[in-house]
Amino acid sequence: MLIHQVRAIVVLTGRPNVGKSLLFNRLVGKPSSLVDSRAGCTRDVREAPGQLVDLRFRLFDTPGLEWLPERLLRNRLQLAGAGTSKTNLLTQFAAGRDYSVAYESLHSQMMDLTERFFRQLSAQARDRMMTLFLVDASQGVVSADRQLAKLLRKLSLPTVLVLNKCDLKAADPGTVASFAELGFPEPVPISAKQGEGFAELYEAMQPFIDRVNAMSPENLAENDRPGLEPAWQTGAASMSTDAVERSTRTDIGEHALKASSPLANPTQGPGIRFEDVGPVSEASLSSSRMSIVRKESIKSQNADFDARVSEQAAASTGIGARRAETNAAESTMTPTGLAQEIDSVPNEKFTDTTNRITSRSAGDTLRLAIIGRPNVGKSTLINALMGYERLLAAPYPGVTRDNVTVSCPRFGGVLLTDTAGARRPSGSSSNASGSAQDSLEKGTYQKMLEGIAKANVCCLVLDAAEIARALQQTSDPRPALADIEHRLIQEATELHGRPLLIVLNKVDLLSDESERARVENAVRARLQNSAPEARHAPIFSVCAPELAVKDAVPLLQAAQDLFHVWSRRWSRTELTYWLGNVTKRRPPPVQAKFAYVVQSGIRPPEFTFFGVRAAYLPPSYRRTLLNALKSEFSLEKVPVRLRFRSRSNPKPS
Repeated sequence: MLIHQVRAIVVLTGRPNVGKSLLFNRLVGKPSSLVDSRAGCTRDVREAPGQLVDLRFRLFDTPGLEWLPERLLRNRLQLAGAGTSKTNLLTQFAAGRDYSVAYESLHSQMMDLTERFFRQLSAQARDRMMTLFLVDASQGVVSADRQLAKLLRKLSLPTVLVLNKCDLKAADPGTVASFAELGFPEPVPISAKQGEGFAELYEAMQPFIDRVNAMSPENLAENDRPGLEPAWQTGAASMSTDAVERSTRTDIGEHALKASSPLANPTQGPGIRFEDVGPVSEASLSSSRMSIVRKESIKSQNADFDARVSEQAAASTGIGARRAETNAAESTMTPTGLAQEIDSVPNEKFTDTTNRITSRSAGDTLRLAIIGRPNVGKSTLINALMGYERLLAAPYPGVTRDNVTVSCPRFGGVLLTDTAGARRPSGSSSNASGSAQDSLEKGTYQKMLEGIAKANVCCLVLDAAEIARALQQTSDPRPALADIEHRLIQEATELHGRPLLIVLNKVDLLSDESERARVENAVRARLQNSAPEARHAPIFSVCAPELAVKDAVPLLQAAQDLFHVWSRRWSRTELTYWLGNVTKRRPPPVQAKFAYVVQSGIRPPEFTFFGVRAAYLPPSYRRTLLNALKSEFSLEKVPVRLRFRSRSNPKPS
């Protein structure tokens, strides 16, 4: 099935730390979402094409919803275990870093965004949307599960109750029956970590997904057709619960029963047994064979996912090996290969993450990664470009933890990737909590590097106010870029060959235009001295919360121009003609005799000179060739790679 024919939508929901992101990765087929043992790792809604054997659907991962009493109780238990009986627990709760007032404000904002996502998506795609409600089978039913079940019943969405972490506690009939109070029939016990129970999950999802994907556009509801404006950007952003309840409602339990199981007897449905390996007495021989084939396909899919996870873990242990493999892959990447590298997203417009221009191929769509240190305004910049609050943003660092890619319909479907704030992970920790924090920091840092590798253009966001304060102490331009920002520039331009543009944010905090010009000059001077591939990078000064469309157009147009130049090709004839002129003006060393030059790759542009080895050319002459090539073909703003190949040595050097 082609990606534009996929109409079914599956949304993963549940309280924190029940395994939503791990199940998301299983269904996507790769470790796309950040997974950690700590609760609250996912903070933004993520989307990707999902697959379970032959089922195709669009999969959404949502942040865990948890209300204040559960978090307070959990914190009390942690403090009680630490032996703080004489101290006021509420005082420690308010003073704790992870449970401060700022954290509560952040969590409230996250819950508002997630609930609004549910209501608006259900209002526009109710007929083709189902939810997988994940609970922790090892802990039983808790208050947060009941409140979330109440919310889902208000939305009247077909829901399948999924009992995750059944590898920690046997999913016997008593365990399954204990979740009946949530009001959803036939729970499906699985283990997302071990990849077990997915055959039963397939049976629960198949009737609904097959029916929705078989719909024609004429059979869709009037408010559910592709091409509508996203509800996030219209008046639906303020839609209330009463408006949802006044819409057409169905019995959620009956709807889920019809959508989840073709069996008449609920006691024989999926979820009663963890692994149904016994003989099938009433099924036909063909159904039995199909079940065997399906289980084998699921086993193969899980094995492929486990292999990808192992490869990624092995690659993350050696940064040098990972970068070498990335460079090798990019140097031989073709336009078709790049198109496959970009995540496919359907061209439907009811939500921002699915917006695409139908006249463009995937390889022609700009993918812009927003990178920078924590608390410089990356998420706020994307929200300003989107025109509404799409991503979680707060005036303190550490809010974004995972890469989130959204499509911006206001500017032609440009893909914007928000990344976590870059800071080097701490080397060692002295206790278990420190080790967990260190693991999370390493995971966010690796995800940020993956975002750079998948982007077409990188946008480095700098804090103009902080740079101005540093320049007040000295005239040296080196404080204009921190060490981690310099590493980001090297990672983007030299290691991955990505074009770079720079955004100076928070210019509203500068005193006047002269101070703004001083900051821009200091950044440019720093780039000239220490970042040769980014010395001509475009620089824009903005105030992200007040960014208007007329101010955003030049920024995105510059990114689009960089992308086009980065993807251009030149013929062997014009390159060889240019080489002849250069060698006449600046003859090479005596032992170096050039034959011709060809463009051997794009994204980034790569040129191979035949007839001479790199060892025969001093670095100064190689820089001469590079500068002349960039000047002749307007490549000053993009990274360029040169290769040299002699007649006796077929391998480039």
